[in-house]
Amino acid sequence: MHPVSRYIMSQFAWIKRLIERNIELEKQVLTLKTQLQQQQRLNTENEILKDAIVRNVSHELKTPLLHLKSAIWMMDDTITDDKQSELVRYAKEATTRLEILVKNITLLSASSQVSPSVVLVRDAVEYAKRNLGRIWEYQKDVARVIYAPEGEISPVFADKQGLSTVLQLLLDNALKFSEKEVYIRAVQLGDSVRLTIEDCGIGIPKDKIGAIFESFYQVDSSSTRHYGGMGIGLAIVRLILDRHHVTISVESEEGVGSKFWFDLPIVTMSKNG
Repeated sequence: MHPVSRYIMSQFAWIKRLIERNIELEKQVLTLKTQLQQQQRLNTENEILKDAIVRNVSHELKTPLLHLKSAIWMMDDTITDDKQSELVRYAKEATTRLEILVKNITLLSASSQVSPSVVLVRDAVEYAKRNLGRIWEYQKDVARVIYAPEGEISPVFADKQGLSTVLQLLLDNALKFSEKEVYIRAVQLGDSVRLTIEDCGIGIPKDKIGAIFESFYQVDSSSTRHYGGMGIGLAIVRLILDRHHVTISVESEEGVGSKFWFDLPIVTMSKNG
């Protein structure tokens, strides 16, 4: 066979193999696309089912919890000695922990949706403090929360309820593990505002920091008994901030305290309309 003919035949063979390989790859892509769509549908169905379960559980718990709380608070008028007073105090603390747990479960479901708008940081801080003050366990502790902005702070673009919830849960965490003042610091850095929640509490071991945002995680299982809580507050914080496409950072030292901070975009003309 003439060399030119041989070359042409080899090129045809190469093109044929290329076409066959391309067809094979297209089939693989189609298969992967189908599998991905099926997985997405399954994930959506699981999310819907999870949200339905969470809503039903929180709804079923709220009414009996309200009755229980009312009955315990009415017992204040019937106390006759120190022993009864101590028992009522324990009952109040247990009821408050259960109330916080139910509220956090509800927040876990509600935090999947955010609607960003113009938010004043000071308003979000005050809203978070008021919500904490409504909880019997923190009525006195809220006075330890100090808002310390550095200079003028521009409005931020965020979901107001979501931001207040993040601050409330971070404050809840800080007050729980610290007996001193807890600071909310705000500073404007270019086109964003950095919010930092700082405490002088027990701190977090360095090898545990990466896991504290996991649902139901406790740095030490004994802390559940000593400090209360089920370890879902920080998971909700990360979920809400994820919906804002915002990353939360942590710096902590055992016996010294912890800092949690995140940056929110300030309102610009394009965002403000």
